[in-house]
Amino acid sequence: MLRRTARRLGHQLIKEPMGHEETTFSRGNRTRSNALQHMYGLAGFCGVGCILALFSFVSAQRRVQTTILADGAISKGTCPTKWWNF
Repeated sequence: MLRRTARRLGHQLIKEPMGHEETTFSRGNRTRSNALQHMYGLAGFCGVGCILALFSFVSAQRRVQTTILADGAISKGTCPTKWWNF
């Protein structure tokens, strides 16, 4: 039992056959860096989406929209959801 444990521990400390990694602990480091890259990519994607949505909303507020109300009156406003008030 001790021999097996010592052999397994020794195997963890030698270089991996690939040659570009230092120890078997680099697998955890590689997994962590890949997960962080995906998280940063997702955060960047969401950030760009939020900025585009904000730009769209702000530019819609500067646009004057004509709406015909339910009683037939014509109304003009800058509310982006003015078309919903029919």
